Amino acid sequence: MSRNAERMATELAGLGYHPELFAVPRDLEGGEGVRFEYLIKDGSRTGETVTLGLAVRSKEGRWPEVPPHWLYLSPPDGVLGEQVKGYQSPGVVKHAKGDDGHSWMAISAPPDFWDQVEKPEEKCMRTYLDRHVRRIWRAR
Repeated sequence: MSRNAERMATELAGLGYHPELFAVPRDLEGGEGVRFEYLIKDGSRTGETVTLGLAVRSKEGRWPEVPPHWLYLSPPDGVLGEQVKGYQSPGVVKHAKGDDGHSWMAISAPPDFWDQVEKPEEKCMRTYLDRHVRRIWRAR
């Protein structure tokens, strides 16, 4: 497991998630990350569970200094994909079938606030999920 995936998995486990190694599909730039069951807490899909994958490639930097740029979602969500295309500039959404048999949607969603997080201890998975991932679902 890559160092970034290992660190993210440790933080996610500390938050009560059950992360596992995730091989990002080659059609989605490949790499290694973590995936876990994520309960949606905001937006029109509140209460539903999806598989969420996160990865920071070593060439991009190290977690938590560098946050995941792409969110990997299974099963894909067409409405969310269309919203991302309309919101981002340009909005990038990719689809691929993984070696694990899952159909994945990757959305380009870099957290625009990460560089303004001043305290190093606040650059963590809790902040990433609460401030960034929940914001994406709130818009859905």
